Amino acid sequence: MNRYALFLLAAIILAAPASADLIVYGVEDIGVNDTQLFQLNITTGWYEEIGPQHDGTDVEAISWMGLQIVGYTGNSADQQEFVDLDFTTEALSVINDSSYTGPDDPEIRGMATDGNGTLWGFIAGDGYCTINALGDCTLLFPSSESIEGLAVNSAGTFLYGIRKNGKLFEVTVATGNIVQIAIVRNLKIENLEMASDTEVAFFWDDGPDFAYYVYDLVTEQLSSTILSGVTLTDVEGFVYSDPWVLLERTTWGSLKAQFE
Repeated sequence: MNRYALFLLAAIILAAPASADLIVYGVEDIGVNDTQLFQLNITTGWYEEIGPQHDGTDVEAISWMGLQIVGYTGNSADQQEFVDLDFTTEALSVINDSSYTGPDDPEIRGMATDGNGTLWGFIAGDGYCTINALGDCTLLFPSSESIEGLAVNSAGTFLYGIRKNGKLFEVTVATGNIVQIAIVRNLKIENLEMASDTEVAFFWDDGPDFAYYVYDLVTEQLSSTILSGVTLTDVEGFVYSDPWVLLERTTWGSLKAQFE
């Protein structure tokens, strides 16, 4: 191994510790139309509500958009709003009113950002769309499925949508082909994220305990982490504290292996 390789490996080790805790930001539905921001450390089980309860907002989905965390309010009877969620200042502010006027319910129930910076959404009853910086939606792949959670791989080539009953769908972005690939578990699931490029993750209130689930898209195995004492019951959406945090760890592992 040459000196440059040793220096680079040492720099990577100092800059990217592999033992960092897994932390997520999320939104919980309170009652019918209220929202509570929260932060959760999956590694330690530490949980904290962020700021006050936001009455009448009913945030149904959130995602990173660059360095912002953005979301969409629900309740199809009211004007849908594209919102900014600041987990540092505890603020929830409106960016823009939705201009979408599709054939069915304009409610966005899932959001996800790929590694290229494209923000995706699922419009209830209409299908999969892209969302620009003003919150305007462009419908790309029509679907009548009742998708609640949305995830996308880092390359932006595959979307994954999940229904409340655990049916998991895969969308090939290049062709628009939509197929059901699994029934993860017959649970009330309303959120979804990529845990890695071959895994999706979600939360569910598993009986007396709250749990974090990871489903392997390759092996079709489901694992869970029970988070006893966490009082969340209806997580509408969540993001990892750093965009693509798990994929960055995977990349770090691959780079480290080159010098071993």
